[in-house]
Amino acid sequence: MNEWSGGGNVSLKETIEQIDKSLEEYEKNCGIPNTGANEEIEKYFNLSRTQLQKLSADECGEMAYMLAQYNFHLQKCSNTETSRRNWAEDMLKKMTISKVGDYRGYSYEERRLAAIADNEATVKLDKVRIWANMRIDKLNYLRPE
Repeated sequence: MNEWSGGGNVSLKETIEQIDKSLEEYEKNCGIPNTGANEEIEKYFNLSRTQLQKLSADECGEMAYMLAQYNFHLQKCSNTETSRRNWAEDMLKKMTISKVGDYRGYSYEERRLAAIADNEATVKLDKVRIWANMRIDKLNYLRPE
């Protein structure tokens, strides 16, 4: 039995790939387009004020459209990482709930962290959670509110 997926002999990496594939299929079924990062967008990030003033109305409209697409792409990336983090947190809860009482600590969180630290699988899973949180934080900095 696999501690990541609840059954079978599947690695953590394979399970995350299966989850990502499932999420992509869900987005496709919802009609959400698969927009990747557009390399052309980079030129717009480095325009000077003078260069911006020289753009025509059509060029400004194109730029606005491409920037909106890029924002959509960043949001999808953030949503993927949020899904990974939520999955990792849920799996950590399931994997540690029966072990938390075996540890001493002032708070439930201290006992939970001790239970995570005492198991190689939960340590790896916690790293997935931490990594996803770091990516979410980075993406949130890039997206306009």
